[in-house]
Amino acid sequence: MKLRRVFLIAFVLAACISVGAQKPELVVEQGHTAWAASVATGPDGRTLASPAGKR
Repeated sequence: MKLRRVFLIAFVLAACISVGAQKPELVVEQGHTAWAASVATGPDGRTLASPAGKR
């Protein structure tokens, strides 16, 4: 029982440390200034792509 408690405390501490180490990244990019005809997302759901029009 005591060993289980030690493992539980170690797991909770490790989880707290790893969550605190992650910093959110904000990326603001300027892309199209007009409307986009089509848009696609990457498989991870975090990437957005659209084709460039005439410049």
